[in-house]
Amino acid sequence: MNNQELATKMAQEAGLHIAVFEKKWKSYDVYYGDFTDDVQRYLGLPYYMLVKNGKIRLSTADEKCELCGLTPMPKGYVSDIDEAIAELENES
Repeated sequence: MNNQELATKMAQEAGLHIAVFEKKWKSYDVYYGDFTDDVQRYLGLPYYMLVKNGKIRLSTADEKCELCGLTPMPKGYVSDIDEAIAELENES
């Protein structure tokens, strides 16, 4: 499976329609998931997929910020949602 096919498969598994190649970045091929219909959606930051050496993964929050030209949150910052997720994980 080539990089485009890997990214498209991951995008479709997440409910998106296609994967679009955006650029090369730090030796990764960067793709983002998108839709092909005319329905308006607001999804927040792009769903970035990073492919290198036949392996694919989602970008981390910091990588996503860097790819979008945003400044990531300071190290050690914990949002309310992060605390809620941690609480749920500790309950299981």
